[in-house]
Amino acid sequence: MADGETGLRSALLKLCHKDQACHSIFKEHLEKKKWNSDDVEYLFRKLGQSLLDPHLTLQLGVHLRPWILELLGRAQVAAKKTLLSGNGNDLHLALCIALSKLVAFSGDAVRFCLKYFQNAVPPFQRERVEHDEPTPKKRRKQNERVAVGEKECLQASVDLLLHVGRDLAQLWSCKDLIPYLHHTCEEVKWLACHCIGTISRMSETQRESFILRHVTLETHRTLSVQNSKSVPHDLPNIRTTELIEEDSPSLRQTVSVCGVMLPIHDRKSQKEGCLVTLPSTRRNLEAVALAVFRGHPMLLEGVVGCGKTSIVEHLACVTGRIRAPALTKIQLGDQTDSKTLLGTYCCTQTPGEFIWRPGSLTQAVTNGFWILLEDIDYAPMDVISILVPLLESRTLSLPGQGNIQAHPDFQLFASRRTVARTKMVSGCANLLDKLWTKVTLETLTRSELLQLVAIRWPKLEAVSEKLVGVYLMLSSGQHDDDTEKENQTDVFDFTTVKTSGRLVSTRDLMKWSSRVACHIANTDTSVANRAFQEALDCFCAAVPDQLLSYKFALHIGSFMNRTKAEIEYYCVQYKPEVTHLSNSFVIGQRAKLHRKPVNAQYLKQSVDIPFSFTRPAACLLERIGVAVMNQEPVLIVGETGTGKTSTVQYLAHQTRNRLRVINMNQQSDSTDLLGGFKPVEMKTIVAPVRQEFEDLFAATFTTNDNSKFLQHIMTCFLSQRWSDLFTLMDHSQIKATERLEGKNDAESKALICKWKKQRSKIASMKEQVQNAQSALAFAFIEGTLIKAVQEGEWVLLDEINLASAETLECLSGLLECRTGSLTLLERGDNKPISRHPDFRLFACMNPATDVGKKELPAGLRNRFTEFFMEELNSKQDLMIIINDYLLKLGPTSQQIKGIKDFYKKVKKEAELSLMDGTGHKPHYSL
Repeated sequence: MADGETGLRSALLKLCHKDQACHSIFKEHLEKKKWNSDDVEYLFRKLGQSLLDPHLTLQLGVHLRPWILELLGRAQVAAKKTLLSGNGNDLHLALCIALSKLVAFSGDAVRFCLKYFQNAVPPFQRERVEHDEPTPKKRRKQNERVAVGEKECLQASVDLLLHVGRDLAQLWSCKDLIPYLHHTCEEVKWLACHCIGTISRMSETQRESFILRHVTLETHRTLSVQNSKSVPHDLPNIRTTELIEEDSPSLRQTVSVCGVMLPIHDRKSQKEGCLVTLPSTRRNLEAVALAVFRGHPMLLEGVVGCGKTSIVEHLACVTGRIRAPALTKIQLGDQTDSKTLLGTYCCTQTPGEFIWRPGSLTQAVTNGFWILLEDIDYAPMDVISILVPLLESRTLSLPGQGNIQAHPDFQLFASRRTVARTKMVSGCANLLDKLWTKVTLETLTRSELLQLVAIRWPKLEAVSEKLVGVYLMLSSGQHDDDTEKENQTDVFDFTTVKTSGRLVSTRDLMKWSSRVACHIANTDTSVANRAFQEALDCFCAAVPDQLLSYKFALHIGSFMNRTKAEIEYYCVQYKPEVTHLSNSFVIGQRAKLHRKPVNAQYLKQSVDIPFSFTRPAACLLERIGVAVMNQEPVLIVGETGTGKTSTVQYLAHQTRNRLRVINMNQQSDSTDLLGGFKPVEMKTIVAPVRQEFEDLFAATFTTNDNSKFLQHIMTCFLSQRWSDLFTLMDHSQIKATERLEGKNDAESKALICKWKKQRSKIASMKEQVQNAQSALAFAFIEGTLIKAVQEGEWVLLDEINLASAETLECLSGLLECRTGSLTLLERGDNKPISRHPDFRLFACMNPATDVGKKELPAGLRNRFTEFFMEELNSKQDLMIIINDYLLKLGPTSQQIKGIKDFYKKVKKEAELSLMDGTGHKPHYSL
């Protein structure tokens, strides 16, 4: 605890040296040579109490500036407890007076003040029941603090309004100040006039005449002179000389990030950050934390994979904001619509009713959440026009809804990718350049990458040199080489001319390292062999040009001491064997997938899928199998007919996983994946509620004695007599609550909760039935993707690059990590959907060469494990395909050879001489 302790101790020593009153209070703490965590906790509690003493506030605030948020947070908790326990609002008033002194020099206190008065009453608002009964002697003794006078409260209000300004004036109302205008004391009247003038935004002349209407000119002059005297505060330099300890367990309201104190949003969801703190990461974190500390909107710039998203996630973890919607990430694209950010009118369960559903940006601005806009340089003009007033004056203008002032906790982040230290900026994003606080993130150096691998995977320390060396050959991450060893520059220069839309980043190194670490204890294959195969998957399998891919493999193999014969074998000849076992499906030596038990649904769908084990198909099957084992989302790129979809279908069939294939197109909407409100029959909506009711009924009452009643319920349901059905359900609910209320066991309490939920569902059903003009009603029907995430099914998004940016934006949460999920804002949910561990996501796309087919956004593409499926050219593989697909016709070898020769001839002629009716070359594929 050394750093934090010495920082706090030396600050306290300086304070006690300067102020005798403080010396007498904290003398016993300073006499102790070493503090344990209990001592520090007790000291913080004492400091929080002392801060509310008007004689000590300034001294403590000036000398303990880095800890001011922690002390204010503790004082706030104490004030809230006192108020709730009915012991008056004296602590609240004392805190207001302390704040009025601190806001003069502390930006922390200004932000705390704005947040505090979102829910707290102004200091001039008196308690309603103050004079109803005399305070009992006992309580008077307990409450040692002297009651705060009206003059002090109004003085505090004037100081707060002076230093915090218009944002605070918007939160307060003048009506509680009117009684003070008839006060006997001239000074109280003058202060009240001043507050009213500021809150109602009077001009200087208006305020002057308003004050002179209530006080004499002499009083006005005297008090104006008194209040204009401002004493400059002598602020000792604390931050540069002492450090605050990073993980001080005694901090309850704040957390220290590289010496910068940030307030904790939710202590329960606070956890350790996701970053390994290396020297350059610490510098990046400090720069970002300082901007958050000042509340500035921030633009994070850096090359691919330098950790722009991770750094925001790390800060969200340590400040307790990791759960959605406290941190919302939005992937921007040139098709992003401002409605997805601002909100729109949506239909509800009641036919004909539309309600305003705020978008993710509106929710963040009003509730004080953090929002990260990925790839801001792709944002279209309408999105940029929303952000300009938000960056300039922290106001969001909603068409037809007015302007919203941002919550004090609201924080806006944006990321922009640079290539070779040059910006990739579209015309629109230029407009915002002067409004951001820009942080250009440093990339990890070679030695830091070695440290990172050794810290994250201690087993790999011996081979970390090889792993990092291979990665640096191919990386687009602009990492500086700060070690003695020579780097292979010829390969690095060569890879910058890559044709694929994918960029190799630190993510790929992490993926490769975690795969190797998982199998380092496996004795079946040598570690070096396994690592080489995984490297081919992570770095070479996504390259569309086969010659280039082979060249990469040669360089990787030579660096990893593989012979040329071995490299050639894995690149040209290797074909994994497929083994079917009773409870597992094995592909080669690397992929062993668990087969689900046979169920009725599987038997119903059990149709033999023809699948040809050509060399490329078998290799792709093994690669996908390994990615599935490591819970990685998979993207398969290749021309039409190369077997992208059928490979995934075959794997799902063999492992008995249900696969849902969604064909994407330009008209695809996010509702196709997530779901939306759709017209349905009333019966469809009532059925699950009735089922739930019957299960609850069976758990509470005996079904045999009530069989006639349940039969009656069934009759009402079948004949669609909804009002009778709901009356019967309501009656049972009342009886069940009466029966369970006397019991104290956990089961009964759980049942009561379930019955209460059931009651609210029935109430909303009744409303729906009353408003439904016809037999149809509206209900939220969950989309295919949502059902798959919840039930642990596999999803294949075919032609993913045809979908719009808004449709793809919903995927970013699922791709982030193995436990990543998404939140159904369309349904009004605030919590993310629970993700089943068996859920897997696959995507297929054609290369962006055809009309209408574009590249996937690079930020999204890099989160997939990508494989390129080349077209078949080998004679042997073509003959295997012809034989497998014509098996039932029993072709002779001569016929198979004839078909193969015809296909090869036609392809060759298409390139040389064939033309279609429009004069274009025809394209023949498998």
